[in-house]
Amino acid sequence: MTTEILRTQRLALRQLTQDDLPALCETLQDAQAMAAWGHAFSLDEARAWLDKQLRRYRETGMGLWAVCRREDGRLIGQCGVTWQDVGAASPVAEVGYLFARAYWHRGYAAEAARACRDWAFEHLWVDEVYSLIRPMNRASRHVAIRNGMRCEGQFLKEYRGQALVHDLYAITRREWLRVTGRPGASEAWDLMDAERRPIARTVLRRGRLPAGCYHLGVRVIVSDGEGNVLLVHSAKRRSPRACAWECPGGAVLSGESSVRAAQRELCEETGIALDEEDFHFLTATTSGSCHHDSYLAVKKTPLRALTFQPGETDRAEWVPYREFEAMPAGRMPAPKIRRMVRQSPALAQLAGLRGAARRGEKSTCKPAQDDV
Repeated sequence: MTTEILRTQRLALRQLTQDDLPALCETLQDAQAMAAWGHAFSLDEARAWLDKQLRRYRETGMGLWAVCRREDGRLIGQCGVTWQDVGAASPVAEVGYLFARAYWHRGYAAEAARACRDWAFEHLWVDEVYSLIRPMNRASRHVAIRNGMRCEGQFLKEYRGQALVHDLYAITRREWLRVTGRPGASEAWDLMDAERRPIARTVLRRGRLPAGCYHLGVRVIVSDGEGNVLLVHSAKRRSPRACAWECPGGAVLSGESSVRAAQRELCEETGIALDEEDFHFLTATTSGSCHHDSYLAVKKTPLRALTFQPGETDRAEWVPYREFEAMPAGRMPAPKIRRMVRQSPALAQLAGLRGAARRGEKSTCKPAQDDV
């Protein structure tokens, strides 16, 4: 038995051993699981893969570790931290993950990758942690998004004589501190004027905004594509008059784009990970000292699959569109959202998506694909 390195709610991560080769082959010799590599491994390639991880342990003290279910000790995948060359001045710390197909759709990859992300920041002198992902690998992208990562661009990685395009996802130490609620976390907002023009100033969250200055916030209207809208319940203490039910959203952080903030806030508050192109811009409004950008995302997700952000959200419900539109101010986040709903052709269309499908009509608001 090898020493356990990490433990999560459902998983235990340890070093691989030669005895793990048969279990590894269940994944490495599965063409669908190995689609990012472009081929299933031969037995010799699987042995070489295992030998490479064992060599990494000896040389760097880390590598891809065996991911085992705590309930029965079964090896279901690999996840860990390795040094990778991405064309920068020095190698970067990368969180990689690869799971047997029988264990997809259960959140294991995100759970293991999150633990490895934390391990990297806690044990390595790095200011940024990465994940390298093939563009067609939607499920892996969503694991990175759930871990607070954002896409920084693309690079070419040589493999078997071919230059393969990879997306470069990353999270900074500062972002990690904020996402995990660790001491030293801070949230800064870029300021703008009444016309949304940047004024090259920032302010810390809960700081007083200078007169005439605004910051930017986002909200996301999530539909299941069948006429229902997702509302989340705020875990924060509020005055009796304030409504605790709201649409996912929050402030745009310093240096962050509006759509990236919508992607991040939705994922943090509900666990729903979508690509930026899945967010459809609806409208821009202003309330008090905050400009708001509103987006529409269409994703059918059962409530039991949602995860909530401690201290921010604690539950959710799907509300029929007609009920959502007619909610009184005490039940709805704010009357301005109802006005925005009525004025938005894209949102108004949600009420008839199911009927349109029966009639064979095409909708411009398409649901995001399910994760692999």
